[in-house]
Amino acid sequence: MRNNKIDLLRGISILLVLLHHFNIPYKLHDTFLGIQIFGESLSTLIARNGNYGVTLFFVISGFLITQHTLQRSGTLAQIKLKDFYIRRIARIMPCLVLLVVLVTALGAMGLKPFINQAPNDIEVSYGLTVFSAFTFWMNILIIENGWVNYALGVLWSLSVEEVFYLVFPILCVVLGRGKGFIIFLLAIIVYAPYFRSLHFAEESGAYLYHYFSSFDGIAIGCLTALMTQRMSQKIQVSESWFHHCGIDGYCYYMHQSRVSRGESAFCSIVSNVDLLVCSNPLLNLALYCQRYSVDWARS
Repeated sequence: MRNNKIDLLRGISILLVLLHHFNIPYKLHDTFLGIQIFGESLSTLIARNGNYGVTLFFVISGFLITQHTLQRSGTLAQIKLKDFYIRRIARIMPCLVLLVVLVTALGAMGLKPFINQAPNDIEVSYGLTVFSAFTFWMNILIIENGWVNYALGVLWSLSVEEVFYLVFPILCVVLGRGKGFIIFLLAIIVYAPYFRSLHFAEESGAYLYHYFSSFDGIAIGCLTALMTQRMSQKIQVSESWFHHCGIDGYCYYMHQSRVSRGESAFCSIVSNVDLLVCSNPLLNLALYCQRYSVDWARS
């Protein structure tokens, strides 16, 4: 069953990501979006939030994959490996093949965004680029060589997601019967900010494409799904309340882990959007989120 509120968050994230990529060749600060808000142009805030729109996708993805696994199998430990991998292949591969075919065709027509470049003066073959897309290490290719192909480079996020899901069902079988899986998720959530902090001084910011820079978003989504299931079994409250608690908690976590770089605008926007789409918000929760929203905007 589809969740309209999660679909709304997805739609907003998609819009932010599209605006972010549009801002690269066509500078939005030269339009009406150049107005100043909190000391920065609206176009800058939009471009920055485009990066975090991808991160929000990771959170939603982790939540849904765990929730669907629990609905199909009852418990994580009862997951059927073969069925899980078949569903992932059926979901990803047709669209991935179509994308690669289209990019290849457009590149053959001489359109620059679809042709391999050498941004770091390192030539990378188109065959290797396609291979990295199908074997889910496009992010590593970008870290080492830059955005060698702009059209296919966006698959870095798919690489992060699918590598996590390659091990997800195995971890469910091995660790799903006790607290091991939760401990594993918490370890990822703790380690990822530390990993990012080790690379803050890097001017390129390429480290943000690394697996360990993004796994915490997926892990938080997984943990939120487990929390939703366990708490909903004990007390009768709206399931959507837990969904939004998880998203708000993630926003606060993102603020704390990235505040040293002054990148907290996303938290303010998502927290307010979250309040708008929440079907049964508690007054105290609304006041709590609104208070932190103002604090984040001022930081």
